[in-house]
Amino acid sequence: MMPAIKNMIHAKIKLRQKLATYTMHTYVGLKQNSNAYSISSILKPEITNKNITLTKNENLPVIREVYVWVPKDNKAELFYRLNYYSPEESINYENAIQNQLFYIKAADTIYLSGPQLTPANTPEEAQADARIATAADKQDLQKLIDQEKTITASSNYKNEDYVNTYKAQYDEALKQAKAVNSSTSVSITEVKEAVWYLTTQQQALLNATKPVNGRVEDTMPVN
Repeated sequence: MMPAIKNMIHAKIKLRQKLATYTMHTYVGLKQNSNAYSISSILKPEITNKNITLTKNENLPVIREVYVWVPKDNKAELFYRLNYYSPEESINYENAIQNQLFYIKAADTIYLSGPQLTPANTPEEAQADARIATAADKQDLQKLIDQEKTITASSNYKNEDYVNTYKAQYDEALKQAKAVNSSTSVSITEVKEAVWYLTTQQQALLNATKPVNGRVEDTMPVN
């Protein structure tokens, strides 16, 4: 067989295989202009009308997938939580994060890369958790907040290599948790999200390892 013909035959064979994922960040792309929300702006749009629009084709790092009850549609809808610490930030993304507008509609996105996320709750749980949280609903959050002295006394918290990473992330999570805990109008969903976020930041800080070549890796767990 002539080499040219042999090469033509081989060229028709399509080899397809799933490539390994080498990024710890999950990315989605926006199919259309889409708002970034807080939980309260989803549950009470008539009261909390504070949203920021992210633009079509923007690629966004997300860290969590959760159902949130949408009262105006009388149903639970799937949302992604934006990754607070992103290697790439647009102006609108940064503004959304600074205003704690962490949530985008999953229906407005397409999956791009990174670990696949699964919902952290069910639509039924989202509906039940839309009600105002009581002191009893905040017990787990209070316990986490009460660990502040232990966490801040840890060697990792005092490690200067972590000042702008793990320590900063924990401090921000603790600040948000205290705000949720002190509010009399937050939903159970907001309390559970604060519990999740503070828990992951505590674990990331306490389990942080020594920097390699002066670089601290992002070990933010997903979901």
